[in-house]
Amino acid sequence: MAFATGFAANIQAANPPPGPIDFWDPKSLDATTAGGDVGLAENPTFMSNPWDVVFLNGEPCPGLCRVKAEPTIHFDKKKPGGVDGLTITTQGYIPGPVQIEILLWTPEQWEFFQAVADRIWTKPKRGGTVKAIDISHPATDLWRIKSIVVEGVSVPEDGPVPQSKIVRIKAVEFLPPEKTRTATIKAAGKPKRDKHFITEKNAEGAKSPGESETGPAGAKKDTTPGSK
Repeated sequence: MAFATGFAANIQAANPPPGPIDFWDPKSLDATTAGGDVGLAENPTFMSNPWDVVFLNGEPCPGLCRVKAEPTIHFDKKKPGGVDGLTITTQGYIPGPVQIEILLWTPEQWEFFQAVADRIWTKPKRGGTVKAIDISHPATDLWRIKSIVVEGVSVPEDGPVPQSKIVRIKAVEFLPPEKTRTATIKAAGKPKRDKHFITEKNAEGAKSPGESETGPAGAKKDTTPGSK
């Protein structure tokens, strides 16, 4: 069978797959029946509803796509003794699992998916750098999940529609740890008191700086003739 043409062919040329795999049911390629059970009798390669299309690295996935995600926050919960309730402290954001299901039921969808498959799943070298994939779908856009790391994929399995297959992608949100700044607040030292500061103990009979014998500038110089 002829492999991908047009846009899919460009992707294939940039990252060629090992070879085209024939459609699983060549005897039932009747467009009037394929996908009919889910109201997809028109059999488009890509769905028109944005909730039915997922973009991976900017490329749309063919067929009918479903996306699930579950971001969470890690809490430290402590139960004080003798009282009701909990003390809950936030320990940070945990990138959650992301699941993608792609339902394929036409040869065109299968052709295109093969062209983009190597961009979704590659076997990394041990100790190699993990490569993230950009994701865009209304479900992930809602919670600002922008990148994922694919942990595993399934082989095509029989789908709910005659002549259909489902491919499942298991991933986790990619979010590198951020460096947090910790500031240590040192206790302020005792304030220095002015030498003319009046406390309760010396308030009685205390003289102001202008009335003191020394004055604010120190002892007054004796101007009496003959004095040293």
